[in-house]
Amino acid sequence: YAFDYWGKGTMVTVSSGM
Repeated sequence: YAFDYWGKGTMVTVSSGM
């Protein structure tokens, strides 16, 4: 998920666990 939201939002990346 992180890789999918990498360019969408960093907040989501952190929530994913990355």
